[in-house]
Amino acid sequence: MTAQRNQAQAPGLQAPAGGPLPGVSQGLGEVSEELHPILQWIVDRFKIITAVLVGVLIIGIIIFIYDLNKDNAYHANREELGKILISSSGQERIDALDAFLAGSPGEFALQARLELISALQEQGLNERVLAEWNKVAEDDRDLVVMVAMGKANALHSLGRDAEALDALLEARQRVGETLVLPLARAIAAQAEITGNLEEAISAYQDLLGANLEGDSGFYKDKIAKLNERLGRDG
Repeated sequence: MTAQRNQAQAPGLQAPAGGPLPGVSQGLGEVSEELHPILQWIVDRFKIITAVLVGVLIIGIIIFIYDLNKDNAYHANREELGKILISSSGQERIDALDAFLAGSPGEFALQARLELISALQEQGLNERVLAEWNKVAEDDRDLVVMVAMGKANALHSLGRDAEALDALLEARQRVGETLVLPLARAIAAQAEITGNLEEAISAYQDLLGANLEGDSGFYKDKIAKLNERLGRDG
C-alpha cells in the first residue's frame, strides 16, 4: 500500500514505457550532435594527420643522422690531416695531401691546400704552386691579398716577373684601403725587379703616406733614388 501511495504521489518521475526519461534523452542527443562534427573531422583526416606526424618524425631522424655523420666526418678529417702533417714530408706529404683533397676534406680543404702549397714550394714545384693558388682563389674569393702574393712569388720563381706584377696590381684594384699597404710593399719590390720605376715610386709613396713608424726614412730614400734613376729630382 505504501509503495502504491508513493507512486501515486510522484507520477512525474515515471519513465514512459519502452524509453528513457524525456529530459535525459534530449540532453544526450544534444551532446552527441555537438561532438559529432569534431569527431568526424578527426576521423576524415586521420590518415593525413598521421602522415604529417610520420613525415615530421622522419625529417627529424634524417637531420639527426646528418648532423651525426657531419660531426664524425669532421673529426675523421681532422685526425687524418694531423697524421699527414706529423708523419710525412717531401713527396710523400705531397702525395698524401693530394689524396686527402681528392676525397671529402670538408672544412679542412683550405688548410690542406695551403699545406700542399708549402710542400710544393719546398720541392721547387712552382708550376704546381701556381696552379694550387688558382684553386685557392676559386674556393675562397676573400683571400685576395694572400692569393695575389702567393701567385706573384710563384711567377717570380718561374722568371715571369711581368705577370707577377700584373697579379699584384690586379689585386690592388679589388681590395679596400685597409689591405692596400701589404700589397704596396710587394708591388714596390716587384715593380723594381721588372724595371717599372714609376709604379715602384707610386707604391713607395703609398707606404710613406701611411706614416709607418720607423720606415719613413727608408721609403723617402727609395723614392729619391728611383727618381734619380729616372733623371729627375726626388
